Amino acid sequence: MDLSFFKDLYAELGRIEGYLYTIVHPSLILAKVLQDSVGLLLNVWFKFILTTTDFETGGDFVNNMTIQRFEPKVQLVADAALVLI
Repeated sequence: MDLSFFKDLYAELGRIEGYLYTIVHPSLILAKVLQDSVGLLLNVWFKFILTTTDFETGGDFVNNMTIQRFEPKVQLVADAALVLI
């Protein structure tokens, strides 16, 4: 019987084990989930929270009618609360 067959089989099984290890290892799965979560969080932070674009009109939030209506009242309440502190 040829021993090179077993060496090749052992090498191939080692490659298969390496592929399966990278696919199903818990720490690698956790790392991928965290990488995706952090990427999503940064994407939301920089593209949604830090931009001042109204999605409905495509303009600035400060031009939104609701903000123009309520911002002076909210500012007045905030200033009054600061005076009390």
